[in-house]
Amino acid sequence: MKIGFLCAHFAPEFEGGSERVARALARGLMARGHSVVIAAGTQEVFDGREILREERDGLEVLRFPRTKEERFDLELARPRIEALIGSALAGCDLIHVHHWATLSQRLVRSLGAARPVVVTLHDMFATCPRFFRVSPLSLTCPPRGAFATCARCIATEAGGASLPDLEEGLGQRARNFEQELRAAARWIAPSESHAERIAALIALDPARKAVIAPGLTRTLRPRPRAARDPGQPLRVLHFGNLCAEKGTLDLVNAMSRMPEGSATLCLAGSALTAAFLGEVERARGSCPVFVAGPYDGEQLSRLAAQADLAAFPSRVRESYGLVLDEAHALGLPTWVSDRGALGDRLVAGERALPAEQPEVWAHALTELVRDSSPLEVARRRLAVSAVPTVEDSVEAHERLYEALFAGARP
Repeated sequence: MKIGFLCAHFAPEFEGGSERVARALARGLMARGHSVVIAAGTQEVFDGREILREERDGLEVLRFPRTKEERFDLELARPRIEALIGSALAGCDLIHVHHWATLSQRLVRSLGAARPVVVTLHDMFATCPRFFRVSPLSLTCPPRGAFATCARCIATEAGGASLPDLEEGLGQRARNFEQELRAAARWIAPSESHAERIAALIALDPARKAVIAPGLTRTLRPRPRAARDPGQPLRVLHFGNLCAEKGTLDLVNAMSRMPEGSATLCLAGSALTAAFLGEVERARGSCPVFVAGPYDGEQLSRLAAQADLAAFPSRVRESYGLVLDEAHALGLPTWVSDRGALGDRLVAGERALPAEQPEVWAHALTELVRDSSPLEVARRRLAVSAVPTVEDSVEAHERLYEALFAGARP
């Protein structure tokens, strides 16, 4: 089967969670004999070349630069890009849309007449131009169909548009995405909690729902743990993209409130802004913070063996949380925030604490220094727990694709 993947970005230009999942899935499908072509947006400046072609991980990758007129707006109407993608993927038996943001908002409708199209809702973009529905104004998201609050939320970034115009535009955006998703043969969510949340905000056909966990997207080999001696500091590891939205700064602030010498923090991953690590340095107080930088599977395994706890106090409602599976695969007990799907997969001895409340995290971590028995409970449970793998995801997607492809054949 020839399958077309549509992604907002693709490695190495940028790789967030949805791009990692798409790349791992594409490689897994290719290993099972399928042909996969990637159509992705790009930050490359349009220089007259409509398609930038390359090979990455054995995959054909097509990048579609946008012109200055094809800006990020509520409508996301980019018929030129739709037509280019339609021609480039004309030979595909099935299309899998992973994101619209850098491409066009009509991908399912423009490509679905000739073959089945499935969509994975990796985040909340179909319901809000802010990918995770996090308001910088600390506004509370309104119920489905109400957009006055949403207009206030995005007004400062809307180029001077009036609130009534923004409210009308957001309503039209919602209707456009409902039409787009009605045209999908299946809509996929990475977790039940994410499926429930997004279905509460946009009309989705429950009969077309599939929940498929992405599984581990990198190879991890647990190493023997370096035990913490009594009286030594608690060693906390936080990894992934380092930014305020993922709770990185909240964790630093929490640990700066702990008694001096009681804990250390390791941050692994890439800071999403150049100034972010400066913010970390200013916030850390007397807490030792080691910045490990970008990592691969071997490096993450080594860092996990030197840690007592992984912590992910995310401010956003995570749709799944790849980092939790990775920590679990390495046998590392984990604490998470109480938002989104992270808390769904905790084992005995692990905790979900309130997001955006460093003082609560500081108190709980200080108690853990005094009594680390919950960590031992969690380690024993993790030793016998199975973690979803990308192979599980590939098999589930393959079954779904083949059923749709068989149903679409004359």
